Parts: sequence; C-alpha cells; structure tokens
Amino acid sequence: MIDLHTHTLPDFDDGSASTEESFNMCRIARNDGINTLVATPHTLNGMYIQDGYRIKQEVEKLNELLKKEGIDVEVIPGSDIRISFNLLVQLKQGKALTINDNQAYLMIEFPGHFLFPSVKGLVVELLRRGLILIISHPERYPQVPQ
Repeated sequence: MIDLHTHTLPDFDDGSASTEESFNMCRIARNDGINTLVATPHTLNGMYIQDGYRIKQEVEKLNELLKKEGIDVEVIPGSDIRISFNLLVQLKQGKALTINDNQAYLMIEFPGHFLFPSVKGLVVELLRRGLILIISHPERYPQVPQ
C-alpha cells in the first residue's frame, strides 16, 4: 500500500520534527501495511520554499537511515505544491516535484481563499500536458465539487 501524502522528512516543514519522529512515523505506516510513503513537504507556499533537488537529497538520506534502522518502507519524493501562475516554470526548473519526479502525478494545494476561475486556465494547461492532479485537502475548498 502507498501513502501519497506524508510529511515524513525530518525538520523540513510542519511535519516530522526529528529523525526519530520520522522513524516512528515510518514504523507506524509499516505496521498499518504501508510499504511506500510519498514525502510531500509543503512547497512554494510562501512559508516553506522547498527545492526539488533538496527534497530528493533528503529522501535519499532518510531511506539510507531507514535501512540502517531495519524499517522496511521506502520513501519517494514529491511535493505538496501551492498552485501559482509560475508553476509550469517551477516544475521545469525542478523546484517543484511531481510524485516520484516522474512527471505524471502532481499534488497541488490552493491558497485559502482562491477563486477557481483565476486558476482554471492553469489547471487546464497542466491537464493538457498530461499531468494527473491530486488536490491535497479538497475538503478545505468549497469550490471543489464533492
């Protein structure tokens, strides 16, 4: 089983505060039958300005530590990306990551008060480019059909 939305990278955003906490999160996931976690730190949201290159480095480092600890899960890179009008450039530059950096699945979040008409063109363009969008926390957005 795969958990698509985790904040398991230690001391990276508002998720895990330490390597030990990351280990505990991964142990719990494994005990629940999850063997793959997608690290999706908040990215480009104004508070956390993560870089795709750094995310991939930290995922690699965490996987090495998990292996040494004997915790049998794999962490793969991703981002929980705040949608913005320069998102296409950020993806191209590697500042924002698709899940497993494979240019297929893109996890996006919207600003707290967004107007769908203002981002509709960008959403259409992302879909036109073949990306499959995953909206993190759709329950927070009354504009998203339930």
